[in-house]
Amino acid sequence: MLRVARSLRRAWSHGDDVAAREDMALASLFGGLALANARLGAVHGFAAVLGGRFAAPHGAICARLLPFVMAQNVAALALRASDSPVLARYEEVARLLCGRPDATIADGIRWIRGLGEDLAIPPLGRLG
Repeated sequence: MLRVARSLRRAWSHGDDVAAREDMALASLFGGLALANARLGAVHGFAAVLGGRFAAPHGAICARLLPFVMAQNVAALALRASDSPVLARYEEVARLLCGRPDATIADGIRWIRGLGEDLAIPPLGRLG
């Protein structure tokens, strides 16, 4: 996550930045290894259905769904299991992505939403 947080925007806007592209290559490898050993969750579940119904790229659908699914997961956990260690993991993710020790879960969700905008990923309505 640290590699993505520091390099994804740079790799997108400066394709010749070798260090940023190396970070993203490693992040992609590590992400693939993680996905191979974990359940995929709601983002991929919805993206698979939407991608089968509409001619929209799987990654774009995932990117645009992610902040909404994160927010809903956090709300459900807060309601049903406010002492869940998963909430602490969401907080850790927010701190890593935002690069701030005081970042909140809401900050992390805003970071993800902003990333989609910064990378010009079309909103779902424009994907069909």
